[in-house]
Amino acid sequence: MDKPTKEQIKEFWEWCGVKQDSDRSWRDANGLGVLISTVQPDLDLNSLFKFAMPKLPKDYDIYLSRHWEKPGIYSCCIQNIIRKGFRPIFVEDEDPALALFWVIQEVTHG
Repeated sequence: MDKPTKEQIKEFWEWCGVKQDSDRSWRDANGLGVLISTVQPDLDLNSLFKFAMPKLPKDYDIYLSRHWEKPGIYSCCIQNIIRKGFRPIFVEDEDPALALFWVIQEVTHG
């Protein structure tokens, strides 16, 4: 997959409830405006699990693993375990964080 643009990353973090305020700090917009960082959070597994995963509806299952046939590739799949007719979404990437990002992005921004 391609790398996300700066605008896609910014919109993604805002969907997660992490917003840049007037002094250019990044704060938790859903809470009390707690300072998270003076720079945009990294697009890594730690940040994704901390900020994005809790925002997904509870009826989604996500699987992230090394691809068993392609060395150096990670596979990520998301599926809705309740809604019938929802087709699972699969993404493969060399970076596990990007595979997870693109799966979540597909569900949230379709």
